[in-house]
Amino acid sequence: MIAICMVNLSNEFTQNNWQQVLDNFKPDQVYVLGDKPWYTETMKYAIHVNSTDNLPNISIVAMAPRTGRQIKGEISLVEFQHPKEAVYLFGPDKRHLTKPLLGNRKIDYKVFIPPDNRELYSWMAAAITLYDIRAKN
Repeated sequence: MIAICMVNLSNEFTQNNWQQVLDNFKPDQVYVLGDKPWYTETMKYAIHVNSTDNLPNISIVAMAPRTGRQIKGEISLVEFQHPKEAVYLFGPDKRHLTKPLLGNRKIDYKVFIPPDNRELYSWMAAAITLYDIRAKN
């Protein structure tokens, strides 16, 4: 199972781009982490969770830049061998993943997308990651 977990999104531009990524790459499951979910009208298949503690008991892959403020990517996506079952966690645009956001859940892998000198919107990072999973499997 390949699942995506994204932080609750509030702006329509980002919502529409996430929807396109999910429609094209079709992960097995989608989770939305945070406050009142935006997907209630458009993404009825997504599951709302209040904490990463509520995610399935499979590998957690945090997608984070090497220069992340609290969670820093350690393994390049180019070299990363994707687990067969994982939840890929994407933080909010421009704010990155933070430890409080993660709850008590242990992160199994911290992966960055090279070149790591540019910011990516979370939906862009998800598209690149989902493509990489397909290409390597």
